[in-house]
Formats: sequence, structure tokens, C-alpha cells
Amino acid sequence: MLIPRGEHGLDLAPIAFIFMAGFFSIPVVVVNIIGLVLGIIALKQTKNPSERGYIARGLLMNAAPLTVVGLVVLLILLIYGFFSLISLF
Repeated sequence: MLIPRGEHGLDLAPIAFIFMAGFFSIPVVVVNIIGLVLGIIALKQTKNPSERGYIARGLLMNAAPLTVVGLVVLLILLIYGFFSLISLF
């Protein structure tokens, strides 16, 4: 994988994967943003502490998948940048 071959198409494969994964996850992102907005509105309107707890857990469950995907994409970009930087020397 890290063997230089002189073919730039293979070098850009990780970046293409990140962009394609992001493109196909756009509907998921939109649904999560809508859920986040509705959850914040619901959190402001409730006065019962037990209901606020349910809504807060729902907001955390809504944010967890996007946080994990974001961290994985960030890690891939950091690793790719690290190996690109090493290949310059």
C-alpha cells in the first residue's frame, strides 16, 4: 500500500473514499441535523426533569454516530497526511 508505484490514481484512493463516504452520508447528516434541532426545541419546551432526561439521551444518541464517523474520517486524513509528509523526505 505504501510502496511507490508512480501511479497517482492509487495514491488518491483514500481521499476518494472519504469524499464518496461523505457524499453517501448526506441524507444521514440531514436527518441528524433535523433531529438535533427538534431535540433542542423539545428540550427547551419541557419542564419535567424525567422528560428532559429522555430528550437529552435522545440527543446524545443522535450525535454519537456522526461523532464516530467524524473521528474516523479525521484519523484517516491525519494518517494519510502523515504518510504523505514522510514520503517527501
